[in-house]
Amino acid sequence: MQLSRIVAAFVLGLPAAAMSASLTNSNIDTRTTTNVLSFSDLAFDHLDKQRTDVLKFHGSVGSAGTFKIDGPFSPSVKVVLTPGSGMSISDETFHPADGSVSYKAAITGNSHLSVTQSWNASKSSSMKTGISANGLHTLEFIGSNFGFLKAGGVFDYAVTLPGNWSTAGTSTGDFELLAVNPEFKITKDFVFDPVTDTTTLDVRNTNYDLSHPNVGLDFIVFGSPVSEPLPSALLLAGLGALGWIGKRRQAS
Repeated sequence: MQLSRIVAAFVLGLPAAAMSASLTNSNIDTRTTTNVLSFSDLAFDHLDKQRTDVLKFHGSVGSAGTFKIDGPFSPSVKVVLTPGSGMSISDETFHPADGSVSYKAAITGNSHLSVTQSWNASKSSSMKTGISANGLHTLEFIGSNFGFLKAGGVFDYAVTLPGNWSTAGTSTGDFELLAVNPEFKITKDFVFDPVTDTTTLDVRNTNYDLSHPNVGLDFIVFGSPVSEPLPSALLLAGLGALGWIGKRRQAS
């Protein structure tokens, strides 16, 4: 009789164990990351970045796990976490020691299993301003992101800039692509959209390799000459007027 009770307890315990399965990066099928940059002029003043990660999960109802976004974030940077209707978010915590943010995600339904992470930053290690050898203001963007994805998953990574940056070169208004992980294929190669007056670079990895996870993206865009003051009209109009200084071009 005692043995029967033990066996019954073990069998009845299996569903509860299954419902409390751990949720990890191996449950994330796709990751779509967008970086929307903004700046007020061709000296790249008032530089800002809006970063968004959309993570799509698979798993059973009740599965839960803790995820950590490496910073370093400052207390003034608000990370916004938005779950799909089939998931919940709890225990969001800022860790001052390393500037990271952690949260617990749980599956509560059978569809819309997603989490969107987003934040806005005026300072980021991914954005560096400088001066080129030919005396132009430069903005370098470095995309070294990895993780939040299973092996074999789909990782889409995009950067959008205001204005037309669709010509390769080293003159004002040009871009220079320095590097990208060869496992990420370019799907939009600095494509200009005249409707939104923006240019987008998009790279995608459809078979994510955990041994070579980094996007490894690095490019520079070239702004105005350092010695040349910016016209006040350009400053007032913003990037819509960058339009461009006689260089408006068709999307490639």
